[in-house]
Amino acid sequence: MKLNNIMNRKLIKNVLGVSAFNIIGAFVGFILNVFLARYFSVEEYGEISFFIATFLIVFTLFEFGFSNTLVILSSKVDSSAREKVFAYINNKFILYSTSLLILLIVLLNLFHDYFGAYYSVFQIATFAAYFFGIYRYLISIFQAEAKWKLYNIYNVLNNFIKVIVIAGVITVFELVLKKNVSIEIYYYSFLLYVVLLFLLTIVFKKNNVSFLKTSSVISSNYFYQTLLPLGTTNLLIIAAIKADVYIIDSQLGSFEVGVYSAANSLALVFPLITSSVMKVLIRESSKKGIGFLVKIIDIQKKFYLHLIIVLFLVIISAKYFIILLFGVKYIDSILIFQVLITVYIGGIFFTPLESFFYSNKPNHILVVRIVQLVIIVLLGLILISLFGIIGMSLAVVISRLVGWLYFTIKSNFIINEYNSKI
Repeated sequence: MKLNNIMNRKLIKNVLGVSAFNIIGAFVGFILNVFLARYFSVEEYGEISFFIATFLIVFTLFEFGFSNTLVILSSKVDSSAREKVFAYINNKFILYSTSLLILLIVLLNLFHDYFGAYYSVFQIATFAAYFFGIYRYLISIFQAEAKWKLYNIYNVLNNFIKVIVIAGVITVFELVLKKNVSIEIYYYSFLLYVVLLFLLTIVFKKNNVSFLKTSSVISSNYFYQTLLPLGTTNLLIIAAIKADVYIIDSQLGSFEVGVYSAANSLALVFPLITSSVMKVLIRESSKKGIGFLVKIIDIQKKFYLHLIIVLFLVIISAKYFIILLFGVKYIDSILIFQVLITVYIGGIFFTPLESFFYSNKPNHILVVRIVQLVIIVLLGLILISLFGIIGMSLAVVISRLVGWLYFTIKSNFIINEYNSKI
C-alpha cells in the first residue's frame, strides 16, 4: 500500500509538472496567436490558420507515431536494453522522415500548377514540418526516459522561440523598415523559428540519439505492429481536428476561417493541457495495464461535477473573453467558442481513458478516429450548408461525443471482463 501511494504521488507530480510547463508554453503561444489575430485582418488570420493546419497535418505525416512508439516500446524493456531500442527506432525514423521529405518535394514540383496560389503554403509547411518532426522525436526520448524536467524545458522552449522570432520579425518590419508584414513574410518567419528550434535542440540536447547500435530486443514485426496503428491513428486525429478548417475554407472562405479559428484557438487552451497529461499517462498505462484503467475510472467519478461547474462558468464568460482578447471584429466567434468548449473541456475528463487505449489497444483508437473523421467531413458538409459556420462546430462536437461514448462503454466492458476472471 505504501509503495502504491509513493507511485501515485510520483505520477501526480509528473502530470502536474508536465501540465504546468505546458500551460506556460500554451500561454506564451496563445498570446502570440492573439497578437496575430489583432495585427492581421480577419481574412489574413484565416489564411494563417489554413497554413498552420497544413503544417500540422504534414508534421503528423513526418512524425507518424514514432515518438509514441519509442515511449511504449522502451517502457517494456529493462533499462540496460533501452539504448538498443532507441538506436533501432532512431534509424527507422531518420530514414523514413528524410525519404518522405524528398518524396513530398518531388510531388509538389510535379503538381505545381494544381496547388496554384497554395503552392508556397504547402512548400514552406513541408520544410517546417520536417524540422519540427525531428525536434519532437528528439524530445520524446526524454519522455521515454521519464526525464520530465528536460522534456518540459524543451517543450516550453518551442513557444518562446516562436514568439521571439515571429514577433521579432514583425517588430523589425514595423519599427525599423517602416513596412507592414505580408502573409508571405509570416510564412518565412515561421520556417525560421522551426529551423532555429531544431538547431538549438541538436546543439544543446543531452539525450541518447545513437544510430550505431542495432536492437535484438524488439522484432521488426512487433515494432511495426505498434507503429502503424499509432501512426495511422495520429494522421486520422489531426485530419479530424483540422478538417474543419479545410471545409470552411472551401465552402465559405478565408474570412469565416478567421472567425472560426479565433474561437477555436481560445477553446484549444484546454486540449493543450490534456495533451500534456496524455504524454505522462501513455507511459504509465503501458506499464500498468488494466490496473491503471480501474484507477482512472474511480478518479473520474469524483470529479465530473467539478468539470460541469467549470464548463458553465467558461460558457457564460465567453463574450468577455472573445472581445477582450481578439477585439470586436471577432464578435461572431462567441457562439462558436461556446459550442466547441463543451467538448474541449470534456477532453480533460476522457483523456486518461484514451491513454489506456493508446498504449494497450491502439486498434480501437484507430477505429474511433476513422468514425470521427467520417462524421466531421460528412456531417460538417451537411450542417455547414444548413446553418453556416456554426454547423461545423456542431459536427465537431458530435464526433467527439461519439468517441467518448465508445471509450466509456468499452472501458467498462474490459473492467467487468477482468473482474469476472479474478
